[in-house]
Amino acid sequence: MLKIKKNIIYFIENWKMVIHLLFKTKRFGVNNNLWSERDSLFGNSCLIGWSQVFKNYKMMKVRAFSGFIPLNQAIDLFPEHSKKHGYRPIDKQNK
Repeated sequence: MLKIKKNIIYFIENWKMVIHLLFKTKRFGVNNNLWSERDSLFGNSCLIGWSQVFKNYKMMKVRAFSGFIPLNQAIDLFPEHSKKHGYRPIDKQNK
């Protein structure tokens, strides 16, 4: 239940960026801002962005585990992906 709450909080805080990455918007949601002055590297035309939502979702997982967000947060957001690829949380107490 706690992980679901963390996912909801993450989505509420970053909903613009999630929409940007899922639908490959050119200016909306870039860097979690409402509107960007420049086009995004990940942006595409509207038709292409909407037709590839599942591929874009997979790329969101890859980016999350590539260091775009902290590893522990990525594991909380995508637990199945982390188990499948052997990612483990970083224990902050042993540092």
